[in-house]
Amino acid sequence: MKDTGFSGRVCPCMRKEKSKVRAGNISSSPSLQMSWALAMAVVLMLWGTTTWGATLSWTANNEPDLAGYHVYQCSQQPCGRAFGSATLLTTLGKVTSFNIGTPAVVQYYVITAYDFTNNESSESNVAIFTPTATPPPPPSPPPPSPPPATVTLAVLGSPNLGEPWTVQATTNASGTVSVEVRINGDLDHTERRNPYCAFGESNGSCTRIQRPSGTYTVEFRVLSSGTEVTRQSVVVTATAAPGPPPPAPPPVPANLHLSSVQ
Repeated sequence: MKDTGFSGRVCPCMRKEKSKVRAGNISSSPSLQMSWALAMAVVLMLWGTTTWGATLSWTANNEPDLAGYHVYQCSQQPCGRAFGSATLLTTLGKVTSFNIGTPAVVQYYVITAYDFTNNESSESNVAIFTPTATPPPPPSPPPPSPPPATVTLAVLGSPNLGEPWTVQATTNASGTVSVEVRINGDLDHTERRNPYCAFGESNGSCTRIQRPSGTYTVEFRVLSSGTEVTRQSVVVTATAAPGPPPPAPPPVPANLHLSSVQ
């Protein structure tokens, strides 16, 4: 593979003084160019944010056996493999640019070309990245989503003992909350403030009532701003209140005795 450069020719000895072009905070010689890039269009379509980065770019080699390019990074000058200061950053195919991100300190870059038998060219000129400003901070994460609405039911009283009872609902629903109360599938009434009770409330407490013996399915449907967000039901078995005790039997007769008859 013929040793070629990235702009048509490579300086065979790297002894010539490099001609640098200042462009903002990036300097390079004519054969290896570095430029700021604002990765907006693609990132906006995918993520909805903008990402700052710096991109190395160079002129493509046109040899038929070209396999790709090696990108080396240095933290000091002189930058090159011969000086022991170059670290292989990445190996690329037949491309002509590479995004290096946003280093926090000054960094130096050179590239080489390699062929399919892994022959490697001499290094290009040095491109210098000099940070001059802090990249914009990442966007704040979105606020956490509210937890899903739930409703919890509690039976108050002892309906199985024939006592007055009710069902009270507790919900974490947000917005304008209303609660439909259904007894055995039929809408009984709508509660609009806490506590949410099966048979209404008085002075902040659910009212307990005596219901005829039977099985009752008590359902609460919770609506937020008019839209149902959750529902829950409970089955209650009520028995009749115990009746009055039977009357006491008469007292036992006393002084039973026999009298002789003449």
